[in-house]
Amino acid sequence: MKKTFGLLTAVAVILSVITVMSGCSENKSAETTSAAEQTTAAQSKSDNPLTGTWKIENEEGKKDNLFSYIFEDEGKVFLAMDNVEYAGEYSLSKDAQGRNTLTTQLYYNLNGTYVYEFTDDGNKMTLKNTSENGTDYIMVKTEDYNPMPTPLENPVVDEKLTGSWKDKEGTGVSYEFYDNGTMYCNSYGVMLLYSQYSAENGKIKLTYKQGTTVEDTYDYSFEGDTLIIDGTKYERV
Repeated sequence: MKKTFGLLTAVAVILSVITVMSGCSENKSAETTSAAEQTTAAQSKSDNPLTGTWKIENEEGKKDNLFSYIFEDEGKVFLAMDNVEYAGEYSLSKDAQGRNTLTTQLYYNLNGTYVYEFTDDGNKMTLKNTSENGTDYIMVKTEDYNPMPTPLENPVVDEKLTGSWKDKEGTGVSYEFYDNGTMYCNSYGVMLLYSQYSAENGKIKLTYKQGTTVEDTYDYSFEGDTLIIDGTKYERV
C-alpha cells in the first residue's frame, strides 16, 4: 500500500506510548471487537452506570463532538473519532478514603486515575484527577455510537475479496470486507478502522473519516487462496 494503511504508523506510536490490550484480534468475534457491536448488549445486562457512550463537556456546557468514549462492561474502553476507534482499558475501585475511582488507559484525554461521581439520573459524571497536575473532566452520556460508514449505493467489490482475513506473518492485522462496500480492519487489537471501499483492477480504495475525509489506495492480488495486500500475505479466517 502506498501508505501501508497510513494509520498503522500512528498505531505503532500509540503502542510505544501506552500499554493497552495485549495480543491481537484475528476477527471481530475475537478478543477486541468493535465498541458499536458490544455496547448495546453490555448495557442490557449490566448494572455498571459507566457502560455506554460519553462525551466530554467543556466549561460552557458544550459537548466535544470530535471524540466519543465508549465504556463496555468488561473493562474495555474505546476512544472513537468518526470511523476510527482506539482501544484501551479501565477499572473501577475505591481509594483509601472510600471514594469511587476510575483508572483508564487511553492515548488521549482520559489516561489516569479519577475520583468519579454521577448525577442522580446517571447521565452526567464528574472526574477529578488524582494527580496534582492532572486535568478534571465533566462527561455526559450520549446516544450509542456507530463507527461504520453508510454502505455505498452501487459498490464495486471483488467477490473473492469479501470475507475475513488475518495476516500470515503474525503482525496482528486482520480485515473483513463486506459485499455492501464497507470494511473493517483490526490493527494489533489497538486500532479499529471502519471504511467504505471499492476493489477493482488490483486496487483497493478506502474512504473514511478521521476528522477529515481520508482516501487511501492499496495494491492487492491473490496467490492461490492467499490474499496479498502491498506485499503482506493474509489467509481466510
